[in-house]
Amino acid sequence: MFKFALICPKQMKSTVDSQEPFGDDGDYEYLVMVGSRLLAAADYRFTLGGFGSDDWNLDVEYDMSSFIEGLPDLLADLRTKGAGEIDLYAQGVERVLKFSRVQDTVAIACISRTDWTPNPPIEYCDYVELEVMLKRLATNFAHALHRLSSLIARLEPFSKWLREEV
Repeated sequence: MFKFALICPKQMKSTVDSQEPFGDDGDYEYLVMVGSRLLAAADYRFTLGGFGSDDWNLDVEYDMSSFIEGLPDLLADLRTKGAGEIDLYAQGVERVLKFSRVQDTVAIACISRTDWTPNPPIEYCDYVELEVMLKRLATNFAHALHRLSSLIARLEPFSKWLREEV
């Protein structure tokens, strides 16, 4: 069963410098990368499972970052076109998730660019459940940045995500 989540650490690290300066505050992908690095340093975890493996053993800094980079486009594309994708491009993972919506069901195809083979290669998910998971990931990401007092949480779209406007 396809699923994913950002998991808060049981105990927050107090040594994370969430006030580090960052470059372009208008570059969404860059901000996601910086934010993901902060969450990794604070011991957040990202889990993703499906296609024959309950846990893909992904990290926050690179793997979750690539997922969240594609999240707004995926949500918009599913709503307007009925199809979209997420490219988990990090070395060692190298998988593309292709989403195709037909009414209330979403077919998710996993294409691997490594020796790993998804089994089954396609999974199905209720559209509302998928949308809830995607929105939850976005809001949890923003709330985690806010908990770390990161300035990124004040920027768009993360400030909207804090208000659960995804």
